[in-house]
Amino acid sequence: MAPLMFLMQDKVYMDIWHHVKDAVMEGGHPYERAHGMNMVEYVRKDDRFGELFKCSMKEFNPILMKRILEIYQCFEGIEHCAGDMFVAIPKGDAIFMKWMLHAWDDENSLVILQNC
Repeated sequence: MAPLMFLMQDKVYMDIWHHVKDAVMEGGHPYERAHGMNMVEYVRKDDRFGELFKCSMKEFNPILMKRILEIYQCFEGIEHCAGDMFVAIPKGDAIFMKWMLHAWDDENSLVILQNC
């Protein structure tokens, strides 16, 4: 969980909180108000923050999936498989892909979905 905590306490992430009120009152998104772009664009632009984000998700995702599988015990034979979704996605009866297609343009999203 440490990488996720580092992400949440990073200046880039913390700066969005200064814009929440205005985003609520006037519309828009706090991240775009703070950095002039959405988080996906910023992660691609800032190598340091991008690496911090990737590390936080790499650590958090298995923890989240473990908890989901503890709560919903009807799933059996589930395993976590890491890899590069642009190369290949492991075959299975079901694939749980969270928080990802929104981060890519149509062309890259199509590659990901074709690899399923």
